[in-house]
Amino acid sequence: MTKRREWIGEYFLVTQEFQTYKNEWVEVSISLGKCLGWDEACEKAVFAIMREFANSKIRETYIVNGWGQIQYM
Repeated sequence: MTKRREWIGEYFLVTQEFQTYKNEWVEVSISLGKCLGWDEACEKAVFAIMREFANSKIRETYIVNGWGQIQYM
């Protein structure tokens, strides 16, 4: 049985961050680079959230692949 390999492409983490100086939610997109599939993209997204949004309020977090397909976290 061969392991199914997904398309290797660019993935992005998209979330809304509350910016207190604007007093509003702002959409932020971070490139996760090339990933083999959803599993690798999710792993990279978790590290990106911990690094970039450690002290922030976020909501509406999802990953987008190169075809525009969305997977919510």
